[in-house]
Amino acid sequence: QPEEIMQDFLDIMNANMGFFQSIATVVSGIVGLGLIIIIIKAKKSAAIKDYLGLNKIGWKVALLSIGLMVVYNLAVSGIQILLGNQAGDEQSLIKIYETAVSRPLFWISVVIFAPLFEEAIFRGFLFEGFRQSKLGIWWTIIITAATWAVLHAFQYQVFNVLVILVLGLIMGVVRWRTKTIWSTFIMHATMNLWAVIALELTINA
Repeated sequence: QPEEIMQDFLDIMNANMGFFQSIATVVSGIVGLGLIIIIIKAKKSAAIKDYLGLNKIGWKVALLSIGLMVVYNLAVSGIQILLGNQAGDEQSLIKIYETAVSRPLFWISVVIFAPLFEEAIFRGFLFEGFRQSKLGIWWTIIITAATWAVLHAFQYQVFNVLVILVLGLIMGVVRWRTKTIWSTFIMHATMNLWAVIALELTINA
């Protein structure tokens, strides 16, 4: 029966939610980066390296990016504790992590592919496009941070969306001051790595 087939399909999806999300993240990251490169090439007047901010990053800036993200994560964790740990989306995230099937694939998709794709869009493509317009740098930082937060509004509760919004503003400033997208990629990857480690510790506690 069609209803039974559909129910079986939904059961499989639900039981392997994390795995399918990992695959979707990797595939969308590859396809998305490809489309961004194609669009930039079509502009002809823009070089991919300059438009995406693919400038070299020194080890001091890399370490500062990691340090800044660690401090931010500690501050957010402190606020969550003060709020009685009711601010997060732990249960839904734990479910996704437990159904990942392949933990290494999940880690790679979350720590590498998701940051690469999102930074290429928000602190790369959109950032440079808005920066070259009449908006100016501060509106560029605000708009890219806001759109990044809105992207996650369907995934997380209000608190975590606000956390992402504030972080987006910080990362916009970092992107502007360091003149390289690698600094914000490192911050983004550090944030996601922190979250995955927290999930692993929570499940194995």
